[in-house]
Amino acid sequence: MQVFDLEQVGTMQSITHRSEEPEYHKVYLLPSEKPINEKLYIIDDGDHSTMLLASEY
Repeated sequence: MQVFDLEQVGTMQSITHRSEEPEYHKVYLLPSEKPINEKLYIIDDGDHSTMLLASEY
């Protein structure tokens, strides 16, 4: 499972990409006119990939 935390940092969009297995953590900062605050889960079972907002999980 991959997790993307989207957060507003000033006028920038922060995207934190992380997973437990394999262990991974990377932060991206991008200029944005309308940054959002949301968490996104991506689950890949080999045949299908599912993307869910935290509110849908």
